[in-house]
Amino acid sequence: MATYLRVLSLFVDGHADDPTRLQAHVAQHELRDAQRLAHTLKGSAGNVGVVSIQRCAAAIEQALQNQSNDAFDQALARLSVELPAFMTGVRSALTSLPAARITTTALAPQNEAQRMQRVANLRALLQASDMDARRYFEQDQALLSDILGAQVAADLGKYLSEFLFEEALALLDRPK
Repeated sequence: MATYLRVLSLFVDGHADDPTRLQAHVAQHELRDAQRLAHTLKGSAGNVGVVSIQRCAAAIEQALQNQSNDAFDQALARLSVELPAFMTGVRSALTSLPAARITTTALAPQNEAQRMQRVANLRALLQASDMDARRYFEQDQALLSDILGAQVAADLGKYLSEFLFEEALALLDRPK
């Protein structure tokens, strides 16, 4: 249960502004970024079992692929209603739970080998262009900041928030 609550919390934190971000990408003619964001939202919504949002995101992704402005506008309008309503309900439910049930149960690594394994795990996710790289980073952000340095971690977080996995990987592989 704690793992699902943590994933649900990450979904709420990571996707609350997706309708605005989608609209901004389209307005700036960044259709590839908009498609990637819609695809990520579709997968994330599926992971937490929110079928209505998953369907909206799939419709947005399809509309972008087909370059259909009307279909995009309709799907985005639905998402702009359904996503905030879901987010409000989840936030309300999460705040009523004891904080201990939502926090991660993973212990901080005790030695250098364990610390470097966290970086290696992130590297592997980035090499596979796995969408979980963003969640993995967010979950261990404080620890990774301690390992990599605050500026590298901040830059890494920026790249991951924009799903720029190749740039994030290059940053990890850059000589220290």
